Formats: sequence, structure tokens, C-alpha cells
Amino acid sequence: ERERRGRKWTEAPARLANGGVDDDLYGGGGRQFSEKELVVLPLALIAINGWNRLAVPFRAPVGDYQPGRS
Repeated sequence: ERERRGRKWTEAPARLANGGVDDDLYGGGGRQFSEKELVVLPLALIAINGWNRLAVPFRAPVGDYQPGRS
């Protein structure tokens, strides 16, 4: 249940055409997640989407990143 709600919670901001987060998800999210987690989950999604959108115009190769390699 926690994973299912987490997935729905992170997808809701990406689907603004659907009206955002419905009352059941908003109210039920707190039962599965702390207030901090409810903030961190969408922020992680925003960061990942931003990195992906930045990589596309620069044609960054996927899967080539190696930490510490310059």
C-alpha cells in the first residue's frame, strides 16, 4: 500500500491536466508517509525530470556517467 500510494503521490504533480491531487490521495497520503516524506517524494521527481530534460538538448549519452571521472 505504501509503495502504491507513493507512486500515485509522485505522479500527481506530473498530471496537472487531471486536476492535481484528489482529496482521497491527499488525505490518505499522510497515513502512509510523514509530512517530510510527502514533500521529499515530489521534489525527487522534479529533480529527476529536470536532469532528464537538461540531458536531451545536449545529447548526453545515457548510462555513461561514472562518479569521479572528469
